Amino acid sequence: SNEIVIQVRFRGGATQTLMIPPPRRSWQTWTTPQERVQIVDHLLNDYTDEQVAAILNERGLHPGKGGVFRGRLIGNIRRSYGLKNHYERLREAGMLTAREMASRLAVQERTVKEWHKAGLLLGYLANDKEVYLFEPPGPNAPTKCLGQKLSKRRQILEAKNLPDRTKEVQYEA
Repeated sequence: SNEIVIQVRFRGGATQTLMIPPPRRSWQTWTTPQERVQIVDHLLNDYTDEQVAAILNERGLHPGKGGVFRGRLIGNIRRSYGLKNHYERLREAGMLTAREMASRLAVQERTVKEWHKAGLLLGYLANDKEVYLFEPPGPNAPTKCLGQKLSKRRQILEAKNLPDRTKEVQYEA
């Protein structure tokens, strides 16, 4: 059993049996509480390790040893509890690497990154090393347009009526 049995005999001859839980091992005294591990797991759906650490710190939560959360500690928690990182979760959701996106669009990886910066491709920060993953190209995927500025193309893309995006109304007085 997981209990320690203590039998106490008093001077008058009376005895009493006590059952107590075993003392926690030293590492158990500073493990991150389970409810915080669950919060980390939930946040990893949308954020990188560093971003998760910043959110937990903003909420005033602390790791088991006290102090503040850091990206490295979030990585340790992930590995200890077998949690998937943000990159893996995005890949499972069907997001593409820059290389895969470049292959599908028949352009260079550099072009994919430039189009993302220009707002032509939707990408998500996948880790703390500035690696992005991209939504698969739909029917309105950008194509090469030599001689046309990216800033003009963004305006054209935003002006198109895209069925899979939320329609926005802009009012200017």
